[in-house]
Amino acid sequence: MEKVLEMLQAMQVEQKDFRNEMNQRLDAMDGSIRIMDNRIGAIDDRLENIEKLVIQNGEKLDNNRDYVGKKTNFLEHRNIEPEQRIYELENRYKQ
Repeated sequence: MEKVLEMLQAMQVEQKDFRNEMNQRLDAMDGSIRIMDNRIGAIDDRLENIEKLVIQNGEKLDNNRDYVGKKTNFLEHRNIEPEQRIYELENRYKQ
């Protein structure tokens, strides 16, 4: 009977050691997971900032395209007016 008790006590000690070791490993994993969560959070923040910058740059490009288009139309129209005036004057003097 004493041998059985000793075996049970030895088994309990072994189980306790195993549980302690597993708890230590879990604690270490929790620390690693927290570190990864922090890194992922930082990456998410960076991506969010990049998305905002991309949107802002897209809006700036759209505004610049609009401006260039308006300026081009203005310059084309401005160049057409003198050409048209010259054409009208040439036709008037030819008659």
